[in-house]
Amino acid sequence: IPGDRKVALFLGLIRSYKGVDLLLEAISRQAADSNWMLVVAGEPWEDLGPALERQVCALGIEDRVQLRLGWVPEAEVPTLLAAADLVVLPYRSGSQSAVAPLALAAGLPVLSTRVGGLPEGIRSGEDGLLVAPGSVDELVAAFESLTTEKLAELAAGARASRVRR
Repeated sequence: IPGDRKVALFLGLIRSYKGVDLLLEAISRQAADSNWMLVVAGEPWEDLGPALERQVCALGIEDRVQLRLGWVPEAEVPTLLAAADLVVLPYRSGSQSAVAPLALAAGLPVLSTRVGGLPEGIRSGEDGLLVAPGSVDELVAAFESLTTEKLAELAAGARASRVRR
């Protein structure tokens, strides 16, 4: 994972309701000079692995996306989190995520959709950002708002939230 880029990480089982396809679309809509890179690390269910690979190629974002498809051993999770600047959970629906508290505990801000219990664990503007589920436009706007300074502010909020938990 290049150290000279801002890294957004999607981590976990890849299922349709988790919206990775929406995240890829949001990455494709970023300005050509965007410094964001996306790492998708997780085991795809059903035929989602080949579908995501095709989507990355169709969108022409091979230089901005790393697909690490397959089971992520627990020992690799800290390395992935350490390489990331942000964890992204673009869920269409869902009740909760084990990845959000894991990210916050690692001092990483979380960009998530407002689904299930996720808004209860992520304080938008303090330790992450919340957007509408299914909205590629809001994901794009959230990425655009994440300047180096804003990321640092949210990361400080995530680190502070560890103390409160």
